[in-house]
Amino acid sequence: MDTSKLVPHDPRVREETAQVRGKTYSYLIGEPCGFGPQRQAGTGTGTGTGTETETETETETVMLLHGFPDLALGWRCQIPFLLSLGLRVVAPNMLGYAGTSRPDDVTQWSFKNVADDVAALAEHVAGGRP
Repeated sequence: MDTSKLVPHDPRVREETAQVRGKTYSYLIGEPCGFGPQRQAGTGTGTGTGTETETETETETVMLLHGFPDLALGWRCQIPFLLSLGLRVVAPNMLGYAGTSRPDDVTQWSFKNVADDVAALAEHVAGGRP
């Protein structure tokens, strides 16, 4: 796998957004080759009808949080390396950056609120997986 640093709109990651606790968070997500639902053709029954099975490939997920002032793309050197290790990588743009909300209410910027947002985003991205 290519471990060179990411560039804007790099095909190794997707740029997505999620509504989390009333705020929009933009994030980069990269998944290793073979991650997610996989369809495999079966050998069939001999009657001319093949069978198909679907299996779910799971892997560990790493969430990278940038500091001030930076963006999710600040992890452009680390993301490809982590993907090469077979890890799923999520790098959100924190409040006020890129496509993420910029709330006027100062209480939304507290460490507690941001931590709760990150936990909710992790839950959203996990899609019910532990």
